[in-house]
Amino acid sequence: MTSESRQPSARALSWWLALCFALYSAGIVIQLFPPQRGIDFYHFWGIAAAHELAGDEDIGTPYVNGPRYAALLNAVADASQDRHLKQANGERRSIDPTGTPFFYMCFAGLPADYSKAHSWFRGGQWLCLAIGLFWFARRVGVDSGLAALFATAIPAFFYPFHSDLLVGNVNAYQLLACVAIVALAGAATAARGLVSGSVLAAALVAFVVFKPNLAPISLVFLLALWNSLGLGRAFVAGLIGLAFGAVLVAISSAYFGGLHAWSDWYAFLSGPTGSKVADYPVSDGNYAPSVVFVDRSTHPDYAALTYRVALGIGVVLALSWCAALAVGRGGRRWIERLREVAAQPELLMTSALLFTLAASPLVWFHYCVLALLPVAWCLRPGAHSAFRQVCGSASLVAYGCLLAPFLKSAGYELAAYGPYVAALAWLPMWAAVLVELARPRAAD
Repeated sequence: MTSESRQPSARALSWWLALCFALYSAGIVIQLFPPQRGIDFYHFWGIAAAHELAGDEDIGTPYVNGPRYAALLNAVADASQDRHLKQANGERRSIDPTGTPFFYMCFAGLPADYSKAHSWFRGGQWLCLAIGLFWFARRVGVDSGLAALFATAIPAFFYPFHSDLLVGNVNAYQLLACVAIVALAGAATAARGLVSGSVLAAALVAFVVFKPNLAPISLVFLLALWNSLGLGRAFVAGLIGLAFGAVLVAISSAYFGGLHAWSDWYAFLSGPTGSKVADYPVSDGNYAPSVVFVDRSTHPDYAALTYRVALGIGVVLALSWCAALAVGRGGRRWIERLREVAAQPELLMTSALLFTLAASPLVWFHYCVLALLPVAWCLRPGAHSAFRQVCGSASLVAYGCLLAPFLKSAGYELAAYGPYVAALAWLPMWAAVLVELARPRAAD
């Protein structure tokens, strides 16, 4: 037997390492459970729980009748022996319901026991992240062993995911949904049928109805719908998708007692300044680029200013994307190059996610979990991969705060530079996207 045959293959080694990281990262999820406050999940679970606790009482919507919802939850927590529920409730005795009516309705089926519901939710976070990363990595051509290693190692060290676990938000679930949209777009492009296109359109609409913070993804993937079906049939598929969205709106409206639930939500989200979302400062954890570089104390019209800055960033990114696309035409017609890009759903998703992280007026650190899909896209093998992989690695190091121990030893705490990481770490990957678009032919 040769020495080469005695050595495990690289693929087998990848799978063994993936198994080790899977056990380790799953252990982290379990180990971190006791100190986790899950304050976001508390609201997701709590609004549905309070709605059920009200029984025959006309409790209205949480956007208008928030104090009554909070009172029901406070009474339950005060009488409960569940220390996790008491901890979450003690941190915030009021509620801040920024989610859509459909979003909160989706949590109605969780167990009434808070700790059990939170445990299920946390296990789902880990599974969704691992499955989503493995699925997307395989779609962009990464070997299965390396894809498994990527999917299991990331949860062990990626700081935004630990932040997502800390607050109990839905970013890992959204990441898996993003990969499913990519797969649906790929299937629609291959089949070019009205059924597959309608399924994609319905998924895009449901994606926004659930949580509108990633609405740019649905807008960008209209390109994939148009490329798959042509303008006429894409319009029909879009109408079917909107009809499906109307059903979701109707069901969630009925759950909260009427269509006014959605107008109540919009009014609450607008807030006294016209935009409650943009009014969150860095001190509250909003690390959007339009917020990090604007001093709230020196700008009385802070919310409006951050929206203008976000709009400016969005315009610059859109123009740079179109300019790179124009460079990559290589003498062909615009529509030919646009169809070529529209047939690459992974590139569309990468572009949309980076645009969202850069131009949104609201970016919590746990939102940066979604940057892992652009990272995987950048790290994929193939032609002209060196520059792209360097960009992806730089963003992964930044988002993952891998330099934190070195910076801490130099006297810099994460709280001091964390906002700049979340605000700027997308830049290297945007450069990789522009280079990819500027190539005369689609790479790989």
